[in-house]
Amino acid sequence: MFIKEVKQYRRHDFTGEMLQDLELNGYEFYECNFRGVNLSQLVTRGCIFDHCDFSFARMSGSKHKNSAFVNCKFYSAVLFCATFTDCKATGSIFTDADLTGLSLVRGNFSFSNFYESDFSRMDLSGINFSNADLRKCNMELAVIRDADLSHAMLSGSSLKKADLRGTRLDGVYMNDVRMSHTKIDLEQAVVIAEGMGGIVS
Repeated sequence: MFIKEVKQYRRHDFTGEMLQDLELNGYEFYECNFRGVNLSQLVTRGCIFDHCDFSFARMSGSKHKNSAFVNCKFYSAVLFCATFTDCKATGSIFTDADLTGLSLVRGNFSFSNFYESDFSRMDLSGINFSNADLRKCNMELAVIRDADLSHAMLSGSSLKKADLRGTRLDGVYMNDVRMSHTKIDLEQAVVIAEGMGGIVS
């Protein structure tokens, strides 16, 4: 059971608890189970979630600032209109999560897994997606400026009409990434050309 006065939890099972509308500041959760839990409208600030399971959790409208979700699972979680500001989610898995209306403001999502996610029309500027699994993602019309996609996996993804200017693309295999009317800068053009075997002189 969640007790507001307790600031740290380890291997706790919150299944069946109603945790919506809570405001958490500086709480720590390690290897906790939030599977299927109602976390809608949850607000976290400076919290740590390490190896926690949010699969099938309902997190609609939740807001998170300066919180860490490290190596967490978000399989099929509902993140409808959720907001993550300056958060760290390295190594976390978002496969099959509902990202409709999701807002990511800066933050570190390196080594995370967003396989087949829909980022179309989202603003992903300034986000660290280095080494992330972004295969088969829909990023059409997305604004991904001054971000870090270095060594990310983008195979089968669509970047049609996306704006990538200022974003790092080194180490990215671009051969089967769909690009049409995609905005890139000169440095990126060189990186893409070299990655496809071209010699820029």
